Amino acid sequence: MRLSWRPRLATVLVLITLVIGLLPLGGLFVLRIYESALIRQTESELIAQGALIAASYRVQFERLSTSKANKPGVPADYGNPLTSPPRPEDPENRWRPRYAVLDLASDPILPAPDEATPGAPAHPAAVAAGRELTAILQETQKITLAGIRVTDPAGTIVATTGEELGRSVAHHDEVVRALTGEFVSVMRWRGSNPPSAPPLDSISRGTRIRVFVAVPILHGERV
Repeated sequence: MRLSWRPRLATVLVLITLVIGLLPLGGLFVLRIYESALIRQTESELIAQGALIAASYRVQFERLSTSKANKPGVPADYGNPLTSPPRPEDPENRWRPRYAVLDLASDPILPAPDEATPGAPAHPAAVAAGRELTAILQETQKITLAGIRVTDPAGTIVATTGEELGRSVAHHDEVVRALTGEFVSVMRWRGSNPPSAPPLDSISRGTRIRVFVAVPILHGERV
């Protein structure tokens, strides 16, 4: 004797309803994973850009600060003390890698940053180093689309892809932390209000979140 079980029509309908109801939730879950991956990728690219820009500025500043044409000279204690805990080193004491750490599921999304405010005058060597770097930053932005700012130890902008030269971002939390020697990554909501249905070919289509990465420029034990 062979027994065969056939589900009742009501059972089939209930199962189909459950599957249809779970599909949107599954889609949201997959979309969330995809958004997190995009944020991590963006953060990684900004870390790489920031490390290169920091090294370029440091070389320019050191060259100009030791130049005989630079008067007055840069004091030995120029910069902020390095107070942030040092990053782990590799066994050979050569590499200090910085990995992407942002997680859309657990990290907060901060409000859009406030506008830059009037800043204190920067040291002439910092201004000169920033002036030489500005053209490079502006050319870089055409390819990477990233907004870039370089500040002095007080948070005054000395090089930028925008129009804030000489203004201060010392009130931004990520800048405050970076000026102690900490590498910082945060997510913030977009400050602008784009149209509800931007053009399909718009570069900014659907970008509700912006990633900010602050990279300290280190020279010995000073920032």
